[in-house]
Amino acid sequence: MLFMAKDKPDEVCNPLSSKSGLRYRCEEGQTYKHSCHLMFFNTSFEPVGLHRIRTDEPFPVWCNAVIAVGVHDKKRNELLVTFQYFPTDRKVASKISEVGSGWTRMTSLFRLKEDNGRILVEQDDLCLGNPNQIETIPEARKLLKQCKGPK
Repeated sequence: MLFMAKDKPDEVCNPLSSKSGLRYRCEEGQTYKHSCHLMFFNTSFEPVGLHRIRTDEPFPVWCNAVIAVGVHDKKRNELLVTFQYFPTDRKVASKISEVGSGWTRMTSLFRLKEDNGRILVEQDDLCLGNPNQIETIPEARKLLKQCKGPK
């Protein structure tokens, strides 16, 4: 799921509709950005978990796609998630040929735990790093195997 999450409880963002320059600003002054989130639901489709994916870039990012989700280690309840983002502090594409330039794909490892009917999520960046430019789940699996060594 992609949306702008509040960084403060009372935060409001009304996106500016600028036709030139940087577009990712709110009328209130902060950066207008989307984060990627993992959302979990029970069998009755009630929400039981939400995790905002962390991207440790030195600039604000707009997460524009969750590319893939796959199991890494079923016994340890680990998922690999590949997502895509771009910096919001750069000029937007002015030609079709520029769309997609400057986009980054990153794959992260997540460990899930159940606690009283809720799903808790831990993002583990120890082996893959954050940020990284790992574009696929198979590539991440290979790097994790090298990092952790034989089981």
